[in-house]
Amino acid sequence: MKRKIAFILCLSFFACERILAPEVIPPEKMKFILRDLMISSGIVDLKTQNLRSKDNIRRDLNEELLHAYGISKEDFFNSYTYYIEHAVEMDTMFQWIIKDLQRIQQQVPPEVIKDTLSVAPPTPGSLTGAQGALAKPQ
Repeated sequence: MKRKIAFILCLSFFACERILAPEVIPPEKMKFILRDLMISSGIVDLKTQNLRSKDNIRRDLNEELLHAYGISKEDFFNSYTYYIEHAVEMDTMFQWIIKDLQRIQQQVPPEVIKDTLSVAPPTPGSLTGAQGALAKPQ
């Protein structure tokens, strides 16, 4: 009887443990990728008027960001699909992203934000280069 109880406890422990497939980006990395994609998309929306240009610039920047993180588009979309199907994990990442964006916003003086709105839109290479604004997590 004790063996059956121990077996059931072990089985329930392993059933509750989250095991990610190797191709799923861990949430600790995925949240940074999602945050940076949101920031770059917001910059493109603010700075680019032409809808076709927005789409092209956004696509190029997204590809560049994924490359900077060493992630293929396929792995990103597989991971994104995984997290959509696991809403609690996705929600946890988005709660972190919201807090991190608020932290970033509080650190930027208002005059810098105002000046930033008058600058040209980003181009591929400008966000993730050696001096780019969006850096990979350490």
